[in-house]
Amino acid sequence: MAKRKKEKRTIIKTLKLELVDVLNYQPPISTDEKEYTKKEKERMLKKELRDLQKRIAQTSNYIMREYFLWELRKNAASKNGIVLNEKEELGTTLQNKGYRIAAETLKGLNTSNISALTSWLWENWKKARKRVLNGSISLPSYGNKQPIHINGKNYKIIAYKNNNEYIIEITFLSPSEKRNRTLKFVTVKQDKYHQDIMNKILNGEYRQGSAQLILEDNPNKNLSAQKIFFHFNYEFIPKQKEEISDRILGIDLGLKNVIAMQVYDPQHQQFISLDNNECVIDGLELVIYRNKIEALRNKISKATKWKGKGNVGHGYKKRNKNVLNIRKKISNFRKTYNYKLAKYIIDFALKYQCKYIKMEHLTRHGFEDTLLKNWSFYDLQQKIINKAKEHGIEVLFVNPKYTSQQCSKCGYISEENRKTRDVFKCQKCGFELEADINAARNIAMSNDIIDSKDE
Repeated sequence: MAKRKKEKRTIIKTLKLELVDVLNYQPPISTDEKEYTKKEKERMLKKELRDLQKRIAQTSNYIMREYFLWELRKNAASKNGIVLNEKEELGTTLQNKGYRIAAETLKGLNTSNISALTSWLWENWKKARKRVLNGSISLPSYGNKQPIHINGKNYKIIAYKNNNEYIIEITFLSPSEKRNRTLKFVTVKQDKYHQDIMNKILNGEYRQGSAQLILEDNPNKNLSAQKIFFHFNYEFIPKQKEEISDRILGIDLGLKNVIAMQVYDPQHQQFISLDNNECVIDGLELVIYRNKIEALRNKISKATKWKGKGNVGHGYKKRNKNVLNIRKKISNFRKTYNYKLAKYIIDFALKYQCKYIKMEHLTRHGFEDTLLKNWSFYDLQQKIINKAKEHGIEVLFVNPKYTSQQCSKCGYISEENRKTRDVFKCQKCGFELEADINAARNIAMSNDIIDSKDE
């Protein structure tokens, strides 16, 4: 008998994009022949999306009630010894009845998108059914900001403007509508991390799945200012070499050396010999950026004391424009820098055939430096986890306690082992090593695994 081929595990993830422009929107047909401005069209589109979300919410709640009422009816009949046949009583299956209700109440919407909505509702009902019927939870209900579900075959991603922006072409309406069935949205500029995902979808390495179109729910903004988002699923099979060792990559984070890495081979109980230029990334770029930001903050702090009358009474954004710009600069730099670090780490792990990556579970309170304290380690950790999954590498987080004070050779722990920031010297066995490298070795060998959630 032939051996059954082992199935490869598929990973499904979700990407969220902000849509900033629509290229071809046509307002609903009206008797007047008025030419609308771009802003007027944008507002009309958002109003149409908002109204559609309300209709979808009402329809979803109606369908859920029908599912529930049928179960109550079936259970009541069962108590009297009567078995009700779904198809005979309803004229179709319960799931298909939900689709028929949606098709009737959401006329004008593409039928494949209606099918995506009702499939999603049916899955929700199957998950909740038992607990709803025994009274442990209430029947699922949906508010007015219900997402507009899009079938995976009803949208197309197109590269646009040097591949850092994209067009999302969505088949939105049914053929019966006498206007553009397809809407072409433009995304905001994407960082390298998101570009990498989008380009893998375009070249077929990743496969796109179902999606949702969502109008921002922000009561503090008027309709024109509310943003449109597009959330879509994509799936891929993680790349994994046929034979992968049990090697562990230990990573220490800091300021002088942003990253120090060491590779431990548990089979031979030894560390792989590495070149410092390869396994250490110094923090020069981060320090230069920190100094630049500090100088800008000081300059703005002094300038704010002498605000001109032109900035008075124009709202928060006007008065704090320069401060908000600095925050945006930091955010953009952080995303790009974290992407570069994550890519380098995964490439390094693949080169040395590491099955695991171990990092310290650090919070922002673990650093004295202001920039590091405010740095998004969650963002960096997520980028490392996401890229590691693509290659079948598992990321583990360890307790950082004593990793900088423990000797990676004999295990002796003492504050005296690290009298300076740069050098580690064991007071028991005399072992001497660069402090960050020693810490990375301790992390690689640590078995004190803890939860990866950032605090």
